[in-house]
Amino acid sequence: MFRLIKYAILILIIGFIINSLPESMFTEGNQETATSEETSGIEEVTNRVQHLVTNVDWADVTQKSIDGLNRAANMLSMYLDGDEEADVVPVFQDDVDGTARDKDQVHEFERRVHELVNEEREKQGLEPLEFSVDVSHVARAKSQDMADQDYFSHESPTYGSPFDMMQEFGLKYLTAGENIAMGQRSPEQVMDGWMNSDGHRANILHEDFTHIGIGFIKDNGTYYWTQMFIGK
Repeated sequence: MFRLIKYAILILIIGFIINSLPESMFTEGNQETATSEETSGIEEVTNRVQHLVTNVDWADVTQKSIDGLNRAANMLSMYLDGDEEADVVPVFQDDVDGTARDKDQVHEFERRVHELVNEEREKQGLEPLEFSVDVSHVARAKSQDMADQDYFSHESPTYGSPFDMMQEFGLKYLTAGENIAMGQRSPEQVMDGWMNSDGHRANILHEDFTHIGIGFIKDNGTYYWTQMFIGK
């Protein structure tokens, strides 16, 4: 009787530990099973536990991890400018959603894109673009709108064209432009893609632009990028 109670407690502890593990830690692998001669009561308990284990839908247990890997494998980086779609290249997608670190990362990513833009302009002997808080506010709203409305286009179902959107937000300009991208997980990746697309490169190196706004949004593991340029 004492041994029956001991094994029952052990089984409960093991079950508690398994249930406490995060889903992402479950993977398919070799299973080790210990057997011994026990009383019929212990065998009954063991059989019930074995029945439960063998009938667990491991696909459900690991689905979250598998979905994350599939999204990573299938995610495509996309770029758009006024008239052109650049080459589509696969990238790896981080599957971590909004945290305090991500909020800090947003600011850092936008700052870094601004640096990279001015580095490219300096190579061509152009004046650097001034970072505009107001333009960045609009650029972030555009990235968030793409995430919220599940689209990827210069034409927003909420705001219309980039120029309509700028005017709605009260921006004043003589000339303007927009670059957007989705999927790239770093400023370097997104800038590399933009600089290898004629239309995006033209915006980044436009001699009449004076200010830039950058909007980076991470939504459900997907990265959205918007550059808005204005000339005053």
